[in-house]
Amino acid sequence: MIDDSITIDGDIYRYYSDKEKMHILSILDIKKMIPVPTDCYERIDFNELEDIRYKDLFQKEYAFCLKIKTKILIKVEKYTKIKRKQEL
Repeated sequence: MIDDSITIDGDIYRYYSDKEKMHILSILDIKKMIPVPTDCYERIDFNELEDIRYKDLFQKEYAFCLKIKTKILIKVEKYTKIKRKQEL
C-alpha cells in the first residue's frame, strides 16, 4: 500500500480508500492467454537469463503466481466455461 499522493505516469494502481492505493506491478490477463496454442509458448529456465534485473523480476512474478495458483485456476475455469457457452 502506498499513499494516494504518490503517482507515476503510466503505472497502474488499485484504490482501497481515499488515502491508500496499491501499486500494481504486473497483471495476469487471462482472457488474452486462454487457450494457448502449443506452438506459442516455451519453457523458460531462469538460470539461463542473462539480465539479472529481468531474472529477478521473472522469479518474483513466478513465485507470486505459485502463491495464488488456486485463485488463478478458478478464474481460468470460470472464463473457459463462459467462452464455451458463448461458442454454442
